[in-house]
Amino acid sequence: MSFGLDVLKRMAKGDKAGGARAVAQILNTLDHASREEMLADIEAEDAALASEIRSLMFTFEDLAGLDARSLGELARATDLSKLALALRGAGPSVVDAFCKAMSRRQAVMLKDDVEALGPQRASDVEAARRDVLAAARRLEAAGRLALRPGPGDVYM
Repeated sequence: MSFGLDVLKRMAKGDKAGGARAVAQILNTLDHASREEMLADIEAEDAALASEIRSLMFTFEDLAGLDARSLGELARATDLSKLALALRGAGPSVVDAFCKAMSRRQAVMLKDDVEALGPQRASDVEAARRDVLAAARRLEAAGRLALRPGPGDVYM
């Protein structure tokens, strides 16, 4: 992993390969543990760079900060069984945010589905979360939701 980390560090510090934004995009595709390990290694060498990369990343937990309209749009565009798997083990703020964006009946069904899943492999949950984030990015590209709302805010 050292070789890959060295490449990411060089990429983050340079403008030719896209800089910190490109590294954030790459790290967003990794599972949580790998992402945090790489960020910790970058932070040990350059705390400011690690902070910049973190600010450019959008993770599954960040979905809790989206407005209800955007979350509703994302829930409608995502297979509910995949969403339930992605929400397995997620913090209550993420689950509550999705449930508030749905009808009461849908929210109850989603919570029931999450609870009914029982223990799941972490790799399956991470894959489902990546799929939900990919759907969010597609919706953003289509102009149907904003992952990072605000004037002048540009997201990967």
